[in-house]
Amino acid sequence: PRDAIRIVGSPAVLPFIQMVAENFSLHFNQAPPSIDVTGAGRGFQHFCSGVGYQHPDINATARAITDAELTFCRDNGVNEIIEIIVGLDAIVLASSTESDQVDFTVVQLFSALSAQIAQKGELIDNPYQSWSDVNSKLPEVPIRVMGPAPTSSYYDAFTNLVMRKGCDETSNMPALSEEAHFKLCHYPRRDGAFISGMNTDSSLLQWIRQNPDAFAFVPLHLLIQY
Repeated sequence: PRDAIRIVGSPAVLPFIQMVAENFSLHFNQAPPSIDVTGAGRGFQHFCSGVGYQHPDINATARAITDAELTFCRDNGVNEIIEIIVGLDAIVLASSTESDQVDFTVVQLFSALSAQIAQKGELIDNPYQSWSDVNSKLPEVPIRVMGPAPTSSYYDAFTNLVMRKGCDETSNMPALSEEAHFKLCHYPRRDGAFISGMNTDSSLLQWIRQNPDAFAFVPLHLLIQY
């Protein structure tokens, strides 16, 4: 029914997968694979929905498949899954070159971006408005951080490398239920200090230029490129 490999996945790894697809077509004399940008999560929905020509052959993402996605695959008969690493990327906390450079710790970032903080053995809504509220040695400027959108593969990296790691390293954390701990360590605040990511690289870069006192988590390849 079709003579080409079908690939879906995240725009975050589009440069990687395009290079792989071009090399494959060149070296194996095959039709170029089709590439559809669906996002990581939606890509797994398509990939795990069943076996056959109507389903994609590859989901290209910046993260590994989750246990829930793996279960969804197996429930639909998608059992023989191979994971191949074709490149490495990273997230970087960037700011305008016009602003002072700051060396944050992961605990400071979590304290600034978490919806709640621990105080006197209890959780309270995050009262910090400026970085100096988090630590007196930090700049006295409002906390404004652009983070990856929840639909982005980089949101998983932000959650695991910043929120969860900072949460685990924070001292004096009260005893919490598993559900409360997950909520605290995974979800950033929603009062304007944390801003969900832009849809395009150009709009993200423009936002950084227009907000010299703000910071943004960006893919490493974007920082190198610009």
